[in-house]
Amino acid sequence: FIVYWEPVPGPFNYAWSVYNMTSGKVLLASGTSSASYFETAVYTYPLGISHLRIEVSSLTNPAVTDSLNYDV
Repeated sequence: FIVYWEPVPGPFNYAWSVYNMTSGKVLLASGTSSASYFETAVYTYPLGISHLRIEVSSLTNPAVTDSLNYDV
């Protein structure tokens, strides 16, 4: 997964989590990164997983959270 924030008023930090949703909500990976106008590669998922959920939350006050579901 490559994250690309557009437009952002300035760089900020965010947390991300990737879940395997094939058989329940199983955490695969998580971390933090910094948002800017540049692409950021945050995760390469393993083969054999067909349903993924990505949750992203800004580390700002107030926080902004979003999630995306993927069927691959």
